[in-house]
Amino acid sequence: MPRAYIAEPSGFRAAVIKDYCLRRHLEALCMQNPERVLEEALQSNPAVIFLQASVLQQHQGLIGKFRSAPATRNAAIILLSSRLDVAPPGINLVVESAAGLAQLDPIIQRMQSNVPRAVVVSAFVRANSPLVQTLTASGYQVFLAATGSKGLKHAAEQTPRLVLVDGKLMDMPVPDFCRRLREGDPKRSVSLYVLLPKPDGAIEQACRDATADGLLLPPFHDPKNLALLGITRNT
Repeated sequence: MPRAYIAEPSGFRAAVIKDYCLRRHLEALCMQNPERVLEEALQSNPAVIFLQASVLQQHQGLIGKFRSAPATRNAAIILLSSRLDVAPPGINLVVESAAGLAQLDPIIQRMQSNVPRAVVVSAFVRANSPLVQTLTASGYQVFLAATGSKGLKHAAEQTPRLVLVDGKLMDMPVPDFCRRLREGDPKRSVSLYVLLPKPDGAIEQACRDATADGLLLPPFHDPKNLALLGITRNT
């Protein structure tokens, strides 16, 4: 579930924002410390960040930090303020009351359309794994699938830029997964890599024959592997 962070929430505004987030299937997290919001957001690729006007006065440069980090670059940043005429650079919308939140929907949709997506297909990779955390910190929205069929469903629905698939799936041979993925991606716009625990020439060749772009060996978040995927670790 996409996240929304609320920095230094006040009672009324926090309740209104939480209700807004709930109705839009956003997980709302309230935090008193803006620096803590920054630390958490850099690891979770949030959809929205709500900031009280007082936060910007006390923490100068905070917006620049959000906008320069891949994981928060495409978040919609909303300023909660009674002064609608003041919108610092990097702010998407200034909201005074609950009525102003109605303007937020198209902004979130537009910002999130720029977020690259990755599908990781493995029964063993978890959301807190170094690979997933690195992808998230690099700006990717990551979708996990334990089976090949679920991975193909995610790939069809999310139009990912990157698909990483375990070298051993529970429900189908990996070369079959690669072929079926490419059936929906004839132009090979998706980067497709196979995760192997150790070198295996036979599996590698079979996957390449099935149009995989290559394979990755542990540790999967190693800088050499990330460079192969076109990812530079910035965090």
